[in-house]
Amino acid sequence: MGFEQQLDFKFNSKNHLVLGVQFEQKIREFFNIRYHTEEDISNLSSINQLIELRPVFFSSNGATFIQNQYWLRNNLALTTGVRLDIDEFYGSIYNPRMALVSSNKSGLNFKLLFGQGYKPPTIFELYDEWRGNSELEPERLQTSELELSYMKTKWDITINSFYNNLINSILVAENPDVTIIPVGESGQKAEYYQNLDGSTIIGFSLRSNWYPTKDWAINWNYHTLSDNQLKPIDNTAQHKFNVFMNYKGLPHINFNIRANWIGKIKAPSTNFYFYEKTEETIEKVGYDYVTEDNPDGYLDGHLLINLAVTGKNIKLGNHLKVEPFIKIDNLLNTKYAYIGRQSGSGIRPESSIQSSIFNPNGFIPAYHPQSGFMALGGLRLKFN
Repeated sequence: MGFEQQLDFKFNSKNHLVLGVQFEQKIREFFNIRYHTEEDISNLSSINQLIELRPVFFSSNGATFIQNQYWLRNNLALTTGVRLDIDEFYGSIYNPRMALVSSNKSGLNFKLLFGQGYKPPTIFELYDEWRGNSELEPERLQTSELELSYMKTKWDITINSFYNNLINSILVAENPDVTIIPVGESGQKAEYYQNLDGSTIIGFSLRSNWYPTKDWAINWNYHTLSDNQLKPIDNTAQHKFNVFMNYKGLPHINFNIRANWIGKIKAPSTNFYFYEKTEETIEKVGYDYVTEDNPDGYLDGHLLINLAVTGKNIKLGNHLKVEPFIKIDNLLNTKYAYIGRQSGSGIRPESSIQSSIFNPNGFIPAYHPQSGFMALGGLRLKFN
């Protein structure tokens, strides 16, 4: 439930001012807690009907913002603004923004941007009984971006780079002082969410569009992400490359093919499945466990090919057109996965234990297998 109002002032052709206010109240439910009694367990009729305890939180937020866009020249605009958010959960936060953008239909263009944003802690991060921390502060991100592009009639190329400074990162970490926050009988709060030191993300991308004829469209892009020492970031592929081609030269058929390549993904050090097993790690886990065949700290990269073939303007009589289509994802049936969520190790007992414990308490998968070959077909009808 909320209210929002925006006022636009156009003083002249060069100056555009925007003022706004926003008030909002959210209902946030937390579905992760289940509750049952010993009587429930002894009653066969209710063994699969656990009573769920769902805490409900009301979050009130107010915000105001101002933004001014001023055209220095016909093709050059300076945008400045600031937003103030006030929330009962995490107080007040200012977020400034500034951008200088040139916009030419052909020739050289550029964009220079500085901004700041924030991400409040989730209800799970605040109040989870195992790892929640009600004293968390929002994560804050300061970003700077520079983009250069060159445009012609049949092609364009763009180079983009950005520098992000993340402050108050919310991550699971070991309990630093059990006298202040005691560890529960079952290990609650042995690790919990904390605001840790910030991190830096440096990004670079190169992309281009090419239209060799009126029937062909080809574009590609390359992206790389790293920390301030140009090393990989946890849970993220350092290199990505994508190619897209579309052909519409046939009278009633359109072909579209995409190739997406993702390089190897760095696993966090807490994900033992991807790291070499040692006596120290076995002692920390408490029993022998399974790793990948050749653990090197990374999940392997993969290449995906996706295809779409679409019929167009196929007439069936004077008043009906049909457009059959087939869309195929993962055309080569590539077997691939992504890193498991959060910072859990995803460890598994060996077979002698696995037979009796399918998912150990607190188990978090080390990786998530993704879908193989998938095809979807259909028929669109257009009536005149």
